[in-house]
Amino acid sequence: MEVLNLESCSAVDDEGVRAVARKCSRLQSINLSQCPKISDASLQELIYRCHDLTHIVIRKCAQITDVSFSQAANLPNLLQLDLSDCTQITDRTLANVSKCNKLRCFKVTGNRAQISDNGVCMMVNHCCDLRVLELTGCDISDKSVRVISASCPYIKRLSLAFCKKITDAAFQLDSAIFGTSGQVGSYPLFNFLFFCGQNSNFLKLTIGGGYSLPRHSCASGE
Repeated sequence: MEVLNLESCSAVDDEGVRAVARKCSRLQSINLSQCPKISDASLQELIYRCHDLTHIVIRKCAQITDVSFSQAANLPNLLQLDLSDCTQITDRTLANVSKCNKLRCFKVTGNRAQISDNGVCMMVNHCCDLRVLELTGCDISDKSVRVISASCPYIKRLSLAFCKKITDAAFQLDSAIFGTSGQVGSYPLFNFLFFCGQNSNFLKLTIGGGYSLPRHSCASGE
């Protein structure tokens, strides 16, 4: 077996997942989202035994902590990791996941103060092949946005919604990063969006919630 989806199987526990890890060492993709009984014991066993894993999705698993990913280096081919609403995950996990340098999709939404600039910057500096990065609700600032821009040239989807420390300055065009002569107009965000529109790689940027657009709009002509 290479693919296993157990999403919302509320009766699945650590014993069952550990049995899968022991019997299916060639497993490549697993989804354990909303399985409330699983804990670090499950993930540790999977990471220890299933080195071919490329996709791990474990959204809304309240018992999962940084301990699960202490041996993330055992997953050299990991492409996708979704930890959305696993609220005990912190910067420690991002530091460990930074060893998975083939990672293309990483989601850690809803983690509030546990995820900071330190963790994000460490990870993106090593995972330069990222295409999708969702950091909704994390405690990051303009620093993370600038490092993401500099380190991840293939980003297609970036979610920064409800990141309340992010300001207009995060979207100031930088000639070293974007190959431009700097800020074009009065509003850095609009200039950044213009750049995204010219960049065929970039498909989606989400920033609502914590970020406020300037009162003057492009449509107003002011």
